[in-house]
Amino acid sequence: MTPALLFSDELDVAVGIAVVIDSSSMELCSIFFFVYAYVTWQLTFILELVKAEENETTIKQRLLKDYDRSMTPVLYAKSEQVSYIAMMVFRTLGLGWDDHRLTWENENVKIIRVSSGEIWMPHLKVLNRVSETELTLDPHPIVFSGFVWWAPRWVFRTACIPNMKYFPFDKHTCEIRIVSVSEEGDLLQMNYSTTDLKHGAYLITYFLMENNLWKLLSAKCESQRMIVDPDVESAVGVFTFVIERTMPLIALAILTPSLVSVLLLLTTFWMEGGNIIRTAVSCTSILVSAGNLFTISRILPVTGAVTPAIVEYVTSVLVLCMLSSLQAIAMSVLTRCRKQPPISYTTILEKFPKWALMMLALVPKPDEDINVDETFLFSDLSGTDQRNIPQSEDKKQENNTKILKLQYPWEKHILLFDRLLFYLFTIVILLLIMSVIITE
Repeated sequence: MTPALLFSDELDVAVGIAVVIDSSSMELCSIFFFVYAYVTWQLTFILELVKAEENETTIKQRLLKDYDRSMTPVLYAKSEQVSYIAMMVFRTLGLGWDDHRLTWENENVKIIRVSSGEIWMPHLKVLNRVSETELTLDPHPIVFSGFVWWAPRWVFRTACIPNMKYFPFDKHTCEIRIVSVSEEGDLLQMNYSTTDLKHGAYLITYFLMENNLWKLLSAKCESQRMIVDPDVESAVGVFTFVIERTMPLIALAILTPSLVSVLLLLTTFWMEGGNIIRTAVSCTSILVSAGNLFTISRILPVTGAVTPAIVEYVTSVLVLCMLSSLQAIAMSVLTRCRKQPPISYTTILEKFPKWALMMLALVPKPDEDINVDETFLFSDLSGTDQRNIPQSEDKKQENNTKILKLQYPWEKHILLFDRLLFYLFTIVILLLIMSVIITE
């Protein structure tokens, strides 16, 4: 063999060995890759489970490790600091603010709960309060990534001038002015010019709790700049509510007896003077009206700029009842007085025209000179026999008695007094009805 052929054979053998070695290494690499991927996937899955179990605790410990709750979050704000108050009517008060110190990056944990004593909390102040604010429920704040939400339950007692004109269907417009005194608004902005401090006020009127006494008609909120402390101006959340009281049963229980009393008092004028029933109805009406006033005094607030219309109505009914009672007592006394009083009313009565006496339900005084026996004339013209004479004489005697009663002057004065009081009573009732109609 020549050297050239020998070299060629050796080269072929080397190439064949290299090809065999390369195929074996590729198989080993493939097996190693699949084993590595499987082990990595298992370890990742196990580590994620362990990490998920300890994630909230670890994040909480990391966030609160160097947290200073005495420092306001605006000092650590990156671009802008947002805080707002959400007033939930008849429910709770929600507060939210940005705190960039409480930030984490983990998709598995969205929120964490911490104690209110571990992080910075706003100090609320109600500017128009009349007493100290009561915190009835203090839940743990909910911390999102860079944001805190706190929904305590407060009891606010604010100053609101009541308008009790239409009690128990009165409407009131009340304001609640809330500010966080620890955020000194412009002062912090001036010291940290890169921070844009924003305050917002939001109102949530859905998910209202049922309230049998008050009904929410409208609500609005706005943010206003006010002086909250000497030389300190800050944004104040002003919440304005328009509420209406609904107490139909109270109105029905008060107005119905008063209306029935007035109707009964009107019927008493057709009763005979001195009647016991008439006096009893008048006295009962007084007791009913007095009871209504006492009931109103127990449920009506002591403060108010105007007198409620229902009080004016019941008071007017009470005056009418007293007037009717005085009239009933006076008529009872006058009917028992058969003696002509020293003052002569005959001249005054004769000055009334006939139509006025008819309106007063009085029969004019008959002419004594023309006294014709109508029973005798009727019997004479009809040709009645002597058997009807005793019966005619009885009728004549009865008619004479009626004439004598009509001619008795003092009873006419009693009837005149009764009718005058009746018309006065009616005029007062009409004025009361007109005042109710023209009232807005």
